Amino acid sequence: GGFVAIVYALEYPQRLGRLVLACSAPRFAAELRDEAQAAYARHSGEPWYQDALDAKQRRQGWDFETPEEAAALYAREIRLWFSDGGSAADAFLDAFTGQRPDLDALRYFNERLARGYDMRPRLHEITAPTLILNCAHDFFGPQISASELSAIPGSRVIMLPDAGHWPFYETPERFRAEIEAFLAPGGEGR
Repeated sequence: GGFVAIVYALEYPQRLGRLVLACSAPRFAAELRDEAQAAYARHSGEPWYQDALDAKQRRQGWDFETPEEAAALYAREIRLWFSDGGSAADAFLDAFTGQRPDLDALRYFNERLARGYDMRPRLHEITAPTLILNCAHDFFGPQISASELSAIPGSRVIMLPDAGHWPFYETPERFRAEIEAFLAPGGEGR
């Protein structure tokens, strides 16, 4: 969603009042993967850790043929995307059950867009007040991406310390409070 939001903000600035970039990055790079590895390693003592890493490797290597097989790999991997792979991950998995990824869209994104995706040179063109809400244990390089996204003029960075890629499941009250405060009249500068 963040990738789409950044492009939308650049292409249709007149249609955008405010922009929230939650757990997003302006590019893909080795530095972000290094932060991802650190986020994953937090779970190394969990009994599901090796299975989740195997699922991630198989998914990234396209070792599946159907949307159902891809969804099963995501379900095994998904605990890595949380700060705490416990109850919040369980709740997310319950909601995730039944979802099937669009393999054509994933393949298009991975093969045609992701490799060259780098919006850093254009971030200064975004004119909407922007909230950058990253999470300390996200796999999307939270420190590096927050720093890079802060090139958006007048942006505000908030780092949630106890969340991974899904803060609306792990820290829903804090996530909602930050967004509501930002979207409130006069909230973009708080």
